[in-house]
Amino acid sequence: MKTRITVLCDNIVGLKSNLLGEHGLAILIERGEESYLFDTGQGQALFHNAATLGKDLRKVKKIFLSHGHYDHTGGLEKVLALKGERDIWVHPHAFLPRFSIEKGDETKIRNIGMRYSRIQLEEMGGRFHFINSFSEIEEGIYLTGEIPRINSFEKVDTDLKVETEEMLVQDDCRDDLSLVIDSPPGLIILLGCAHAGIVNTLTYIQEKMGARKIFAIIGGTHLDSGDEIQLRETLQYLKDLSFEKFGVSHCTGLKATNYLMNHLKERLFIAHTGIVLEI
Repeated sequence: MKTRITVLCDNIVGLKSNLLGEHGLAILIERGEESYLFDTGQGQALFHNAATLGKDLRKVKKIFLSHGHYDHTGGLEKVLALKGERDIWVHPHAFLPRFSIEKGDETKIRNIGMRYSRIQLEEMGGRFHFINSFSEIEEGIYLTGEIPRINSFEKVDTDLKVETEEMLVQDDCRDDLSLVIDSPPGLIILLGCAHAGIVNTLTYIQEKMGARKIFAIIGGTHLDSGDEIQLRETLQYLKDLSFEKFGVSHCTGLKATNYLMNHLKERLFIAHTGIVLEI
């Protein structure tokens, strides 16, 4: 069965393109006659880009959300408005009130959580399925659920906070999950932001999927906030890992992208808006 992966939203667009870029991520998965959406970006570019690329989002069977930040869930209500009821798979922590601390001349607190509550989205037609553990959602399509944090160099972003009844506390992004497609040439792994860490994520997927070869990894890596130790350890892990393609996007950042590309060479590419991978 042919699988086509299309990046509908990313921070970057290719040259000579009528597509729009935005800080966010949305990836369309087409497998045979079925289509699925992994994240929805902020919602500003999703429909323009889908229409430009000839993709009908009314045909999307299921929606998978990598975590509950606005730049991955912002287009959800617009997708629901297209066709009403839709199955949505997400970790139960996705609806927590999330904030980012922006430090400069003045410290600012920015709301980065989901724009609508669970009740509001259910009224729009969202049917939520909450997932904690590694699960097969469709034949050959898996969601990781919560990813164990096993190494010391992939640290939580200290600028990310979650609201409790009394105060803002560190957000460890336990809702971070990734998607795995089992295809003939090997596993295709889609990352949202990889808040749990790329190494933690890939290690966990290999533990669950056994000796299956990794064909492609695509998505955000959150390495833009990583330190030199994390970059170095991540590169060492990737150099030792058997895979054919790694398409970095969204929260990887220019510094980390250049660093990885200098070492991984042709195996690394920028998974910008509009790029298509066919398997």
